[in-house]
Amino acid sequence: MFDLEDRMLMAELTFSLANLPTIDQMPHVCAGCGQVVTSKHTFRLKVHRSYPGPDLTATVAGFSNEEQRNWHQFQQLFAQGKCVVELPVCWWHRWIMPTFIGIKSMTEHRVSIQGLADSFVQEMKRRGWSDI
Repeated sequence: MFDLEDRMLMAELTFSLANLPTIDQMPHVCAGCGQVVTSKHTFRLKVHRSYPGPDLTATVAGFSNEEQRNWHQFQQLFAQGKCVVELPVCWWHRWIMPTFIGIKSMTEHRVSIQGLADSFVQEMKRRGWSDI
């Protein structure tokens, strides 16, 4: 549906974690493509932490660097997120091709989400939901 160049042109939006909008307060356009909304999709907001390197204790215990890296990746899959946000999506992006929406940056107080449709971002800004 989109090529790589289109993905780079997708918009981003920054929210306050203390005041995330609910699904009812969002525009009725798909967050991924701007089409008519038919459903919602729940996104867990968490940041992937890169592998810090081998741990001395685990290395002494006999675990290889590869095994430690695999364990770290496994832990990242089930890491607890900071919060959950529900975004409106069309039928296509709910059931056929999930959106490529992701976190650009996240702090204790704000989250910047990238990969959003321009029309969705413009409507959210018009409603006053963007921090920046």
